[in-house]
Amino acid sequence: MAEQMSWGNNSNCEFLNKKCVNNGETKFPDMFCTTKSGDNPNIPAGLQCTSDRQSLGTCSSIEAKKTVDNLAEHFQYFSENNKVGSEESEQMDYCPIIMAKKGYSCINGEQRNKMPGSLIVNNSRCVEGNELKTIKDEAAVGAVCVEVSCKFNKVIVRYSGNDKWHSCPEGKNLTVNGSVLKGEIVCPKYADVCNTINKTLDELQGPQKDPDPVKEVQTSQPEVTETTGTPKPTENAGNQGVTSPVVQNEAITTTESKPSETKEGRITSSVSGQNNNSTAKKGADGSFKASLFASVMFVFLTLSMIMLP
Repeated sequence: MAEQMSWGNNSNCEFLNKKCVNNGETKFPDMFCTTKSGDNPNIPAGLQCTSDRQSLGTCSSIEAKKTVDNLAEHFQYFSENNKVGSEESEQMDYCPIIMAKKGYSCINGEQRNKMPGSLIVNNSRCVEGNELKTIKDEAAVGAVCVEVSCKFNKVIVRYSGNDKWHSCPEGKNLTVNGSVLKGEIVCPKYADVCNTINKTLDELQGPQKDPDPVKEVQTSQPEVTETTGTPKPTENAGNQGVTSPVVQNEAITTTESKPSETKEGRITSSVSGQNNNSTAKKGADGSFKASLFASVMFVFLTLSMIMLP
């Protein structure tokens, strides 16, 4: 399986078509550097993160033995006449990069006393600091090694002087709160640190619980009326002619909107009409029977009188 490399990943076309550094400035600070050792007083010994974040190192820009006039123009990156990006290496176009210092590995560095505030363990990776200082002597720390876990699909870190794990979202600064350092660390990209860590060790030594678990959101339940025990309607209930129960003097009445009243009126009229028709039919049937009975009695009486002697 090919090694996953984050260096240059997701960079635009300028990364290939333009100069890596132009007049001492770069658009790709994760790949190239512009500050050599000792140039920046806020970075002790120029310690910065290598591109793979596995070591602390320094910028490769050097004082050239000969002026940059001897280099092609597209290899000239600084305004100073005696400053070049790196030693003679056409493979890197003489671009200045962070070179790992011997013994400054975040995983098993031997120069721990020269790596202030760094936590040296198997899954440690380098992160940049923001106004990061040691508490003991207020010494500025440019970059520092922190233990990294990639469980729960995110970057989680643990730094020197604090045994707790802390979520470190990409693009955010994490305030350091411990006994060794103060200030902030800049949270790295997930791919920069998680593609190379030992996942087996991470499962064994990483956090057992998510430092920032997602809280369950409780859905609101409808209120229940005291008398009926039925859920109360929402505020918008009844906007479309829906009836809503209202308790009045221990009895349930119904408030209805105009559409319901019209519908009820139609239903009532229809029912009343059917009742009237039934009554009329019953009256007609009764009158017919009475007339028939009277006719039969009249014929019977007439025949009786005729038959008398």
